[in-house]
Amino acid sequence: MNTEAGVPDGGWGWVVVAGTAIINIVNQSLLSMFGLIFGPKLEMMAGTTGVTTVMSLNCTISNFSGFLISPLSKYFSTKQITQIGVLLVSAGLAFSTYTKSYMRITIGYGVLTGLGLGLIASSTFLIINSYFDKNKSQAVGLSMAGTSIGQMGMPPIVALLIQHYGYDGTILILSGLSLHGLIGSLFFDPVSEHMLPRSRQKTKGFFSRFRDRISCRRNRKRVVIENNLSPDRTDPELTNKCANNNIAREANLTKLEAGNKESVIHNECTIKNEKIADIINESREGESVLSNNLQTETADKFEFSASDNENNEPDEEKRMLPPETAATQKEEKIDKDEPQTCYQKLVELFDLYILLDPIFVHIMVGLSFAYTTSISFSTFFPLFLREDLDMTIIDVSTCMSVLSFMDFIGRVVVPLITKRMEITHRMIFIIGSFLLAICRSVLAMQTTYSMLILLSAVCGLARAATVINQNLVIAEYSKEAHISSAVGLNMVCKGIFVLTIGRLLGTYKDSAHNFSSCIHILNIISGGVVVSWTLELIILKLCKKKNAT
Repeated sequence: MNTEAGVPDGGWGWVVVAGTAIINIVNQSLLSMFGLIFGPKLEMMAGTTGVTTVMSLNCTISNFSGFLISPLSKYFSTKQITQIGVLLVSAGLAFSTYTKSYMRITIGYGVLTGLGLGLIASSTFLIINSYFDKNKSQAVGLSMAGTSIGQMGMPPIVALLIQHYGYDGTILILSGLSLHGLIGSLFFDPVSEHMLPRSRQKTKGFFSRFRDRISCRRNRKRVVIENNLSPDRTDPELTNKCANNNIAREANLTKLEAGNKESVIHNECTIKNEKIADIINESREGESVLSNNLQTETADKFEFSASDNENNEPDEEKRMLPPETAATQKEEKIDKDEPQTCYQKLVELFDLYILLDPIFVHIMVGLSFAYTTSISFSTFFPLFLREDLDMTIIDVSTCMSVLSFMDFIGRVVVPLITKRMEITHRMIFIIGSFLLAICRSVLAMQTTYSMLILLSAVCGLARAATVINQNLVIAEYSKEAHISSAVGLNMVCKGIFVLTIGRLLGTYKDSAHNFSSCIHILNIISGGVVVSWTLELIILKLCKKKNAT
């Protein structure tokens, strides 16, 4: 685990979480505002299909940026990648203002803003993953709570801005607001600057043996060596040697405090070796066993002294590395000796060989379906309230704020429940997806304002359980050395699903002329993911029992 490598699992990591929350408040929260900001304008230009196309392109580009994370992380720091993402988000929003061109909005919000949001999502998760181990789910939940805070506070603000400045003025203001994410990225120090020293195993080495020899000198009692010499034997010469060795060690300790470490190591080893030779020659029984025990003691003594030597720092750094890193370095050395084809270099660059794992592919496809339904619902929900139920923009923003507020509560509470109950992230995701599908289906059949508020709150809690565990499910299953590649491939898969399924849903809505049926389709997809994953877990459990018997 990461704690073996000295990962803080707290400390400065909580400052990183706060910085990530700031970034999410002013950037990632914009994704749920799309229907409120661009919906009416794009619907006048290209209909509902045009709305879903821009939204799908944004999500596709955002997720395809996962392919760039692994190569970019080799040349840029996480802080730099995050800052590039923030600048792209702001530039994309500014490019989409004061225009009547559908293509310009597509390029600005769909491509530039989508690429920026993707880089932000990947880089922020990776830096939190590097700082935390046991508290990882809680850290991710708190960082993503920033998105909920933005989603909760932004709808009424955006509604007021639209009334006073119109759609173009509102988008330009949001473009400037997104630049505040640069402040949060300033806290992204490399985790190597905050690593904790790896705790050494406590050995009964120098000081314990030193106290034993002092006791031997004071009491002048019989010296018994474990299982090697007879308990009835009294050897005055051996006792005197023990006392002489103690005096020598006291002199060595004085030299050690003076800083002459190398000579101390040499003298101590010489004294111990002389002791070994004398005792072996005088021992009447168990010569070979006694020799082995004392040599082991000498080796332990030397190892303790050498660990504090300044020349041993490279070995200490190697012990700080996690096992996966050392294995990866060995693999890289082997690969360098053999010439590689372009295909092999591509596979190695993006770690595509992890796609050979059928369980990982199943997880990736399920997460992609769930992500597509979540993004599509965020787009359809405000349009459903405005067009199907003919609600005012203030009422729509109120429902969205309630949903986001409960989403925020869920992102704080769900990780605590998960940690206490010791439930896997995948199981929490299954439960959340099931509850979310039921709540959205009931919500799509309601018409009263009070029931819509209540169901929006329940949907927010259920959505929190799925959003938090999106990347944690991948991190839980994948090895530490391949997390960045696994997250990147998952993002690419999500982008493909959003682009295809999102566009199909937009086309269906234009023919059905209502959003409630589209929401029911999303719930059917979520239910399919729940059934598929549950069957997989049952089959794996049965196979494990069968192999055990």
